[in-house]
Amino acid sequence: MDSARVFNVEGIEDFRVALALFADDARSALSMIDVELRRGVDWITHERPAHWQHESRKRADALNRAKENLVRCKTFKAMDGYTPACTEEKKDVEKAQKKVREAEMRMQATKHWCREIAHEMNEFEGRLSQVTSLLDSELPKALAVLDKIIKSLDSYLAVEGPRTQQPLTGATSMANASNAESEADAETSDAEPADAEGAAESAASSAASSAANQQVNLATSSDDTASATASNTAISPNTTS
Repeated sequence: MDSARVFNVEGIEDFRVALALFADDARSALSMIDVELRRGVDWITHERPAHWQHESRKRADALNRAKENLVRCKTFKAMDGYTPACTEEKKDVEKAQKKVREAEMRMQATKHWCREIAHEMNEFEGRLSQVTSLLDSELPKALAVLDKIIKSLDSYLAVEGPRTQQPLTGATSMANASNAESEADAETSDAEPADAEGAAESAASSAASSAANQQVNLATSSDDTASATASNTAISPNTTS
């Protein structure tokens, strides 16, 4: 059976609260992103095409008026037998033509980006749905698991049982090792005087035993010498006679 070493139940509770806040913040952020993106998409796909269509018609009308002014200029002054240059009218026509071409280019660009943004929005919605599914399905499951864990730990702590030794941290282990070393040194220092006294007693005992043996040997030697002298004395008279 798997087991876990839990030292701080409050840490799990704090994590559960932080995870719930993250889920709320993530949903709010995704909603804001979705709103802003749809606003931008609407601006590109609806407002810009309508704007440039209106501009295109407006500039086309301006070009037609510039052309009419140019024709009127040439026709009106030609009646006097003088053909005018109509420089200003020609410049107005060129400016109007340039603006019409610009509007047509903007219309083409708008159509292109409408297609591109539709593709990008499909990609974004696919990724957004994955994140939304995670927030709506997986996170509630995770929160439920954390609630179950917290409830189990609270029930376990509510039951009175034998006190167990707390796991040693790094600092505690070092302190205990230092205390054990100090105790070992103290025992060694206490044992050293006792060993010295024992050695002294053993040396004294050995010396006394040696002295006793020497005395016994001397006594034995004296007795042997006396016996030998007496024996020689007893033998000498007989030999003389």
